[in-house]
Amino acid sequence: AIQAGAAKNGQDATVTLVTFGGDVQTPHFCAPSGALHPLSDYQYRPDGGTPLLDAVGRTIQRLQDRRDAADAHVSFMFIVITDGEENTSAMTARDVTALMAQVQKTDRWSFAFMLPPGMKSSFCARFGVPDGNVQEWEATERGMQDAGVAIMGGISSYYATRSMGQTKTSGFFQTNVRDLSAREVRAK
Repeated sequence: AIQAGAAKNGQDATVTLVTFGGDVQTPHFCAPSGALHPLSDYQYRPDGGTPLLDAVGRTIQRLQDRRDAADAHVSFMFIVITDGEENTSAMTARDVTALMAQVQKTDRWSFAFMLPPGMKSSFCARFGVPDGNVQEWEATERGMQDAGVAIMGGISSYYATRSMGQTKTSGFFQTNVRDLSAREVRAK
């Protein structure tokens, strides 16, 4: 979806992939989207604790250090998928909330979270993430399929808004039905 959206809208895109199952690892940092390939089962093994705050906080810090991070034409879209709650980070919720608030003030950083059931309301309030950028999902095969469809739709919508000059989103998981044709709905 990232590759297709970048190509369709004539936009450059890089991808940073951070995994946080037990520890925080970065298999891809600012890799050109066209150079990406599917992860193997060896590369992607969700297990261990959930250092969610470290993953988000450290990634924000690393991206802020990019040469073009302050460029008005560069925006950042975080998509975070977790099947559990934070339980092993060194960073505090206060630290990460402050970082997220700081970068969101630039109107060029967006955060979208897929969370376990029952976490959305408190998460949005605690971390200042817009309601339309948070969706709950069940950690089942069907839940993962539904999450994939929701994320692909959000990415497509994000690229469409970027092509119109917007640099952030507050409705990543909200489908804009004005842009859907009956044929597209039937195909999905």
